[in-house]
Amino acid sequence: MTIDLNSARELFDASTDFTVGLEEEFSILDPTTLDLVQRFEELRDVAAADPVLADSIAGELISSEIEIRSGRGESFGEAVAMQRDRRRRLFALAAEQGVALGATGTHPWADYREQHIIDTEHYRRLDQELGSRCGVPDAFGGWQAFADYVDFLIRTNSIIEYTQVWWSIRPHPTFGTVEVRICDAQSTAAESEGLSALMVACIAQAARDVDEGRPFDDPAPRLIEENLWRATRYGLDGRLIDLERAEEYPAPEALARLLAWTAPARAELGLEPALGELNGAQRQRRMIDAGAGMEEVFAAAVRETRETYVQEVAA
Repeated sequence: MTIDLNSARELFDASTDFTVGLEEEFSILDPTTLDLVQRFEELRDVAAADPVLADSIAGELISSEIEIRSGRGESFGEAVAMQRDRRRRLFALAAEQGVALGATGTHPWADYREQHIIDTEHYRRLDQELGSRCGVPDAFGGWQAFADYVDFLIRTNSIIEYTQVWWSIRPHPTFGTVEVRICDAQSTAAESEGLSALMVACIAQAARDVDEGRPFDDPAPRLIEENLWRATRYGLDGRLIDLERAEEYPAPEALARLLAWTAPARAELGLEPALGELNGAQRQRRMIDAGAGMEEVFAAAVRETRETYVQEVAA
């Protein structure tokens, strides 16, 4: 996607604050064996008969994955309502076509070498050479510094299109919004909606702090990456680093800190992130610790997905 970042800046300036769009990804599975099956293109073609689904599903690198998008909601609540409708349509379509959907991230026993790459220019390029920078971006301090950096990457043939910049959070020039690119596979709908609400609250509070001139810390990306690694490796059973005090603290405290910080924005936007005592990863680990096998654990996660994503979730 070749973009004019100067024009993109105008799009950002004209955007409405705190509109929301949600994306969720699912594995496409054989309902009996729970193996990955390469049927995205088939589901996409059948979905063309549904005018809502036709504009809402997308591919995600391999043919055994499918993504569902809410579209733009004028509020978080509206985006959730739109996404729930699209989930019901997608799960009904999958059942009609004889496939199951799972939301567990990496499949536990599939061979990556057997997964087919979706036949698009973008994903063919990604398959041939992963020319992206990933992880946590630097703080640029302003739009021009960001635009100059992207221009540098393109001029030096480091990337061909902006979507090759795979930061965990990035501006989305097409929509004039901020894109958070993690946590898009939660095993239950309630967790997906709770994390989404927390993300919206964090972005809204950060914007509020900037507008009101509140000072904020700008730790080195290498320090943030250390916490990111800890979160990836140990999850909520681990410990994070208080970068200001250079001290460890239990990872669950991070949620309490985020809720305290975002209280003003959450009150303004009516956001109440509801997250359970244990997340999906913890529930799976507890089953393993109790002696369950890999297949049993995965089947339980897929069952959670099926039982929650097609039902109404209390807002």
